[in-house]
Amino acid sequence: MAAPAVAKTCLVSPQCLPTAAPNPADAAMISLLLFLRPRSRATGRRCCSQSRVGDRGRPGLRPPLWFALALLVPVAGAATLMGSEPPPPTDSKPAGQARLAAEGAGLPAHAPDHRPVPSAPASTSAATADATTTAPLQDRSAALLAGELQQVGAVPVYSARLLAEFYAERDHRPAWDRVRAESLLALAHASRADGFEASDFHAEAIAALLARGTLDEAEPNGRPDSARADADLLLSDALLRYLHHFQYGKYNPRHVGAGWTFVPRADAEVIKSDLAAVLAAPDLAAAVTARLPQPPFYVNLKRAYQRYLALADQGDFKPIPAGPNLGPGARDSRLVPIRARLAVSEGYETPPGNDSEYYDDGLAEVVKAFQRRSRLAADAVIGPQTLRALNRPLEDRLPLLRANLERMRWLYRDLPPDYLFVDITGFRLQLYRDHQPVWETRTVVGTAENQTPMFRDEMDHLVFNPTWTVPPTIQRKMGRASGRYRVVDRRTGHEVSGVDASDPRRYRIVQPAGPGNALGQVKFMFPNDHAIYLHDTPSRHLFSHGTRSYSYGCVRVQNPLELAAQVLEPFDWDSSGIQAVVRRGQTRYVNLDEPLTILLFYLTAVADDAGRVGFRRDIYGRDPALLAVLDRPAHPGDPRLVFREPQPEPEPSLESDPAASAAADLAAAPVR
Repeated sequence: MAAPAVAKTCLVSPQCLPTAAPNPADAAMISLLLFLRPRSRATGRRCCSQSRVGDRGRPGLRPPLWFALALLVPVAGAATLMGSEPPPPTDSKPAGQARLAAEGAGLPAHAPDHRPVPSAPASTSAATADATTTAPLQDRSAALLAGELQQVGAVPVYSARLLAEFYAERDHRPAWDRVRAESLLALAHASRADGFEASDFHAEAIAALLARGTLDEAEPNGRPDSARADADLLLSDALLRYLHHFQYGKYNPRHVGAGWTFVPRADAEVIKSDLAAVLAAPDLAAAVTARLPQPPFYVNLKRAYQRYLALADQGDFKPIPAGPNLGPGARDSRLVPIRARLAVSEGYETPPGNDSEYYDDGLAEVVKAFQRRSRLAADAVIGPQTLRALNRPLEDRLPLLRANLERMRWLYRDLPPDYLFVDITGFRLQLYRDHQPVWETRTVVGTAENQTPMFRDEMDHLVFNPTWTVPPTIQRKMGRASGRYRVVDRRTGHEVSGVDASDPRRYRIVQPAGPGNALGQVKFMFPNDHAIYLHDTPSRHLFSHGTRSYSYGCVRVQNPLELAAQVLEPFDWDSSGIQAVVRRGQTRYVNLDEPLTILLFYLTAVADDAGRVGFRRDIYGRDPALLAVLDRPAHPGDPRLVFREPQPEPEPSLESDPAASAAADLAAAPVR
């Protein structure tokens, strides 16, 4: 087998000169060789010493020897100035091994080092120091990928692959110094205001390494490079957890309860990019805060949680004693602590009066507002339920607020300015424009047996005068369909009558559009795996109830045509146009030019912009499972963290290769 041809580089032909600027010694040698090369008598130009077939030029005359020796003087001087040691290689062996390991593991090759190139070549000692700094982190990255490194010290690593890729993309250079570590420690302690614990972000371990001076540039006793590398990994893991937990939630909903079917995915590439950007910023804390979602419903509940934390630090309040119901006009000594409780713990300022033991009209309005927020009958009567809500101890309220802050984090990332907010336990729907609520209506949601799920989707069309295809769960109970229902044989597609249509595999039951249709005059579609949508209903009386969980899972809207007008307003629809479509009675589909995000939230505590909290009844019994895990550490290797696997490169096409395309055209041309 013939040896492979080796490409030769000619240093004495201008076409073959290197494009990069040579060092002084190389420049002097090239100048000498250019002068000494033979001159072609045919062209008068200097040419390569390599002869070519057909070259008729004879070897040129060489200059005198003394002239060549004179040119060697600057060459020797340049070599002396440069020193006898060769410059360090641009890519050391460990970095090359890291690239091979990354490629073998299916990871993207790391980006080239974009650090400024020094004006003079680095000394051997500098190269050795750089290799000493990066080698421990490189070794740990390899161990992370191999599954040999599961924790740093006593701290489990949240995502071994993400950390390994992060360090590979920065050539395994350390990312942390003392100032950044102190900023992260402050963020960890401040996270208590969002319902986290400082331990969620390794606060104790970070404080210990700062006390030891592990990150200091110089340490009197010296420090092993392995300790410095472990500190860097620990800090990066803490920041990774912080960015992930604040943007996607600390817990995976599927690990909390079997009823959670919607799990938002966390893009590992985005988190890596956030890590790099935050660590490159001059102010780490400001860069982190700028990346965290801050929707108003979350900010309001966080503000309320902070107020309750402050109250808890002062000690819990005494319960208000039971007694007869209190209504406007009553006189009772218990009204004094009731006024204080409404003002201090609930944020409701009661109008000042001359007699604190008298139930005046000002207090009645405050009590009704509290009852509405607590999903109680707003009748101003302070009975057992209202008193129980006022007496709820702080030790019960704080965990509930933490649980609902966590639920919000499951869905709130990357919210657009306009969206629909379905408050399942509050039995209401709100439309947000520019992150502010601008419209609201009542809703009816699923029963405890047919729960409305919590998830997020995009509404993309409306259907006016819709038909209703009976769901299989209802069809099995219907037997023979009567009235305005049509029964369709799934095998033939023909309408049939007088049959037992309870088998949804054999028959499909459809209710035509019109009066009495279960979906009313309009439905709002956001196709999803739950078969959930918003719709009108002929059962209008249910909206007058306080607790409205009567549906089979879909959300019934009290004012559906008003909602349609709100949704279609940006697309030049108005109420008169909508009414005209409804009056025609024909089914009409209306696609939205821009999909509208819709959030279906299950929250048992919400707050207004003044931080006043409304605690709701846990209608589906979902709180205990989440409360049980609140103080547990996050599960490492969360499956919500999704990596983008490299895709195979497509085969080159003729369109992308002009030469091949031209050759193909020539081959296909007819012979004339």
